[in-house]
Amino acid sequence: MKIKSAQPKSSDQAKPFNLLPECETSSGVGCTNCMIFKAVKGTQSWPSFLQEKIIRRYHSGSMITQEGTPVGFIYLLRSGVVKISVENREGMRIVLWVVSSHGKPCDILDKSSLVRQSHSYTCEALSLCEIYCLPKATFNWLMQQEAGLAREVLLELSSEVEGFVNKIRSESGLGARHRLAEILLQLHSIQTENAEKTQPLILDLSRQELASLLNVARETLTRLLAEFSKRGIIKISGNRIIILKKAQLSMIGTHTENEN
Repeated sequence: MKIKSAQPKSSDQAKPFNLLPECETSSGVGCTNCMIFKAVKGTQSWPSFLQEKIIRRYHSGSMITQEGTPVGFIYLLRSGVVKISVENREGMRIVLWVVSSHGKPCDILDKSSLVRQSHSYTCEALSLCEIYCLPKATFNWLMQQEAGLAREVLLELSSEVEGFVNKIRSESGLGARHRLAEILLQLHSIQTENAEKTQPLILDLSRQELASLLNVARETLTRLLAEFSKRGIIKISGNRIIILKKAQLSMIGTHTENEN
């Protein structure tokens, strides 16, 4: 199968580069967990996937998809960290979650793009990212040809819905202090996957972005950050947050320390 389609674009003019060796040899651990590898590798559809897909590199701060723009490609996160957000009615950008290739290699960044004509989310690289860009028509054809891929996509959709439910439960059942500690720990885990775990973490998220991820007012976030800073748990420098005492933060996030 060969489908002619326009090349995906990015804000930093990212260029295609050669196929990663582990995608051909399956030597990489991440690739053995990739839903496309598990469902399509070794089938008659595999050559079509290799022929049609493009791999692109996006630098930190680059837009991978933008909310409201037409869907031409399905984007899968090969490596890196991505911030996913939407715009509310007041024009403010709300961060829904941050995803990493560490836990879910080749995760579809905007799953609604499978059925919608325009993107529902804005996806922005928070680190150097490598992205599989597969024409939407090709991806749909692969799902029709390979029941295993369709099953993997359903599992991904189910996992995302479960994540939304857990987020709602957390927001309704935990205090803001607990939730902030929990989110900082989650971001710490994502962004230190390939670094020394004992090193302080620098989070390149603005106050407004972190407040929207926490689902609290910016003033509430500012008060909680000031409290954590006064207690020596974190250090604040501009829009950057450095975690100094992960163990103490974990105590707050796991409810072993009560709200004041």
